[in-house]
Amino acid sequence: MKSWADKLFRDTYSYRHVVYSIVRSTLKQRYRRSILGFMWTVLAPLLHYLVIGVVFSAANKIQMQNYFVFMFTGAVYFNVISGVTVNSTMAFIGNEHFIKKIYLPKLIYPLNVVSIELVNFLLSFVALVLLGILFGRLQFSPALFFLPLPILISFGFFLGVSTLVGIMSVYFRDLMHIIPTVMQAAFFLTPILYPIELLPTQLQFIVKLNPFYYFVNCFRDPIMYQRLPSAFDMAVLTGASVVSLILGMYFLYKYDNKIVFKL
Repeated sequence: MKSWADKLFRDTYSYRHVVYSIVRSTLKQRYRRSILGFMWTVLAPLLHYLVIGVVFSAANKIQMQNYFVFMFTGAVYFNVISGVTVNSTMAFIGNEHFIKKIYLPKLIYPLNVVSIELVNFLLSFVALVLLGILFGRLQFSPALFFLPLPILISFGFFLGVSTLVGIMSVYFRDLMHIIPTVMQAAFFLTPILYPIELLPTQLQFIVKLNPFYYFVNCFRDPIMYQRLPSAFDMAVLTGASVVSLILGMYFLYKYDNKIVFKL
């Protein structure tokens, strides 16, 4: 498998221009003839989470400083997790015509999904920072320079999950309907709209079994609290990314030549 993985990554790198071309054309086609174009990538989730934040804070009377920074930092990061997981159900199925006609390393297809969602994430993140500075809700801190590390580590998690979900969806088409529901539930089970301290102790224990809780902390802490994430949070993120990537590559190795016959 090691020699297979080496060849896979070398081949994928040699086709990097294909990833760039597909990501670019996908984003251009998505917003073709739209006046605001790529701005919708920022505005759509921004308005969505703004409405949720207003309703949730009003209904639950959450009293905390910079609640919207707290909420948006969690939502922006979780949005890329959800986007990668949900859209990966079509990573291979949606590219059936390519897979059956031309040779491309199969890793290209989940990599396209991850790349598109990361572009959306970076645009949303820039908007978050600009709005936070504009309204005086964000303060510059040296901890912000730490952010590229958890984002880079997350890339391994995203790629592994995208590959796994893509392969599983080829064999179990119901996942296309199940996963969006699961991710919606995961959104509310992750402390994004509420601080975990508001929950009873028993529920806090259950929430802490959710790995996304630690993922969000790694992204939120440098922005919201101007501090580095805890070593435990980073360990969970790193461990999940390594396991996810290894599993994704293993199953791609196992089903690489079988996917085309199931499509």
